[in-house]
Amino acid sequence: IASLEQESTRIAAEKDDALDEAMARVSSLQDQVATLQGAYETKDAELQETQSTIAKLNEDLSSSSARTTVLEEELVSAQSASAQAASLSDEALADARTRIETLADEKTAISNHADGLLVKVESLE
Repeated sequence: IASLEQESTRIAAEKDDALDEAMARVSSLQDQVATLQGAYETKDAELQETQSTIAKLNEDLSSSSARTTVLEEELVSAQSASAQAASLSDEALADARTRIETLADEKTAISNHADGLLVKVESLE
C-alpha cells in the first residue's frame, strides 16, 4: 500500500506538473493571440487609412482630369481664335496694301492733272 501511495503521489505530482506546463502554454498562446490581435487591429487601421487616402487621391485625380479637359478645350478655342485673328490680320494687311496702291495711283493721277493745269495756266498767262 505504501508503494501504491508513493506511486499515486508521484503520478499526481506529474499530473500537476503537466497541468502547470499546459496552463503555461495556454497562457503563452493567449499572449500570442493578444499580440496578433493588436497587430491585426493596427494593420486594419492602416488599411482603412490607406483606403481613405486612395479615395481622396482618386477624387483629386478625377478633379484634375476634369480641369485638364476644360483647359484642353480652352486651348483649342484659343488656338482657333488665334488662327482667325491671324487670318483677319492677313486680310486687313492685304486690304491696306491695296488701299495704299489705290491712293498712290490716285495721287499720281491728281499730280499729273495738276501738272497739266499748271501747264495750261502758264500758257494762258
